[in-house]
This record gives sequence, C-alpha cells and structure tokens, in this order.
Amino acid sequence: MVENNRAVIENQLLKRLLGLPRSTEPEKEISTSVRLLAEVTGATTAYLELTAGDPPVPRFARGYDAAGADVADVICRGAIALSIAESTLIESKSARSDARFRDLGSVRRNEIEALLCAPIISGDLVGAICVQRRSQGGAFSDGDARVVEYFAQQFAMIAPRLAPSEPAPVRLHDEIRRLQESLVRDALARTKGNVAQAARELHVARSFVYSVVPNVSRPSRSGRGA
Repeated sequence: MVENNRAVIENQLLKRLLGLPRSTEPEKEISTSVRLLAEVTGATTAYLELTAGDPPVPRFARGYDAAGADVADVICRGAIALSIAESTLIESKSARSDARFRDLGSVRRNEIEALLCAPIISGDLVGAICVQRRSQGGAFSDGDARVVEYFAQQFAMIAPRLAPSEPAPVRLHDEIRRLQESLVRDALARTKGNVAQAARELHVARSFVYSVVPNVSRPSRSGRGA
C-alpha cells in the first residue's frame, strides 16, 4: 500500500512538473509541487530558492515543512551553497555526522540527518531544491535523488518567469548628453556649418528628447553667458 501511494503521488508530481512551462499560474503550481516532493521522498522538509547577483540576493523561494516550521530557518544552508558551488547533487546520510556540515549552526540546532540538494542554474539565476529529514528515518534512496534532480531540471526552464532579470540601471543624463552630442554633429553636417540654422534644429530636437524621456528635467540655463 505504501509503494502504491508513493507511485500515485509521484505521478501527480511529475505531471505538474511537465506542465510547468505551459502553466498560467506557475507560482501556485510550484508551491504544490514542493509539498508533493516532500511527500514522494518521505522528507519532513522541502525548500526551493533562487538568487541572483553578487553577492546573491534572494529572488524566489518556496518551502514546505510537515511541522509547520519556518523552512528558511531549518534548512541546511551549507548544502545549498555546496550544491551551487559544485553544480551537482549533494547527498548526505546524516548531516550531523558529515564533516561538510556537522559544524553548521542550522545542522546542530535542527539535528538534521539525511538530505538531498540539487542545483538550479538558469542564466543569471542560481539556486537549489532540497529535501531533508526523512519521516521514517534512514537515508534517501537513489530514486529520491533522481526525482529531486528532475525537479531541479524542470524548474530551471521556468525560473526566469518567476524571477525575471532586473533591467540594468541606465544613467539617463549621460545617455542624453551623448545623444545631444550626436545631434549637434548631425545638425552641423546637414546645415554645412551654418550655426544659426543648426541651433534652430537643435532647439527642436532637444525639446523632443525631454518630452519623451520620463522623469528627467531640463538642465538649468541660469549659467548661460557665464
């Protein structure tokens, strides 16, 4: 009965993961999928996180804990960092006795035993999906590891939709200055050096530039003639 139940839940999870790229509500689907992942693997805790930048800034996270704990506080951060750094699945039968994690405060405080953590890499977004502490004790199986890795692979395909890249900052005044310099060169070339005519063209051009660029005020003309 237990194996049959796992097969049903795993089938539900795989269907959701396969449907993620076409989902109109991916955030809702991910929340459900994280919970199903915990149920499939027998974990008490599952956590997904995406970050971007250097230093990394959290961009998206979802978690599930059977006891209702704050997942961000109980998850093994060391496993997430190692999984991202090595771009590979991290497995441990017992984080408490694993030399890589045993000295971490989160591991000692939460007495973390078995864990699995797979990296998520999608452009400038990086993160991981982790499960830890099996409700029945013991280590996670090879089948559990494959499911976690598959989850990470499928999620990577929609990660940009959930945490779109922030546009690079544009220094508008610098851009406008360069545009004006280009306008000056073009105006003088068209008028064959006729400064008065070029000035009239530039006045029209400058008015257009400041009318279409939002939140940029015209520079003060108080210093004219100084």
